[in-house]
Amino acid sequence: MSERYPKIRIHARNGAVLLREGVNIRFYMRHSHRDLVHGVMRSLESCLRAVGSTALGWYDDGEGTWRKLDAVGWEHIRLELLEKRWPQVALRDALDGDLRYGFDYRGKALDEPPAADEPGAVSAVSFWLPTEFLEAHGPKHVRELALELAAPLPFCSGHAGVLPSSVNSICQAFSAKSASDASATRAWTSRTWGNTPGRSVRGYGYHIG
Repeated sequence: MSERYPKIRIHARNGAVLLREGVNIRFYMRHSHRDLVHGVMRSLESCLRAVGSTALGWYDDGEGTWRKLDAVGWEHIRLELLEKRWPQVALRDALDGDLRYGFDYRGKALDEPPAADEPGAVSAVSFWLPTEFLEAHGPKHVRELALELAAPLPFCSGHAGVLPSSVNSICQAFSAKSASDASATRAWTSRTWGNTPGRSVRGYGYHIG
């Protein structure tokens, strides 16, 4: 790769990784979850085919506890997506700050309060890959994966690029409640990530391809 991006590894005193760079692929959809569920499930299946079925090993059970993503966990995720009108799904490869693979989905019923009172309300899905995946397969492959993930989704906007990734950064990035809040997330990203001279930052992070 001729273009380089900043390598970030911030460690705690005990050596644990608090922050690292990662590839983020994110889509915003101005649709209610009931119209998105099967597309989101197909995108997740595409991601798992690309990175391996064991890349994601933990899930948030919705009550503040992270649990092993075994057969019982996958059934929990399936029911969350199929039965909930406001599903929240968070999958991780690890529970420390060294986040490599991740999946987040926040579905909304846009015809119900409070979303019905927010003209710019959106459902959102996000995929995280380690930069090692980008380096091993190349930007073209990652771009093709992003297009495959996007194919079943009726998204109104999206982006793919290199961002700082950690459990905390994901939670903060997903605090945006509507498409209009994207500018606030961009401002937070700029403060956290900064710009590197000689490279153009368009929207979020360092874009791929």
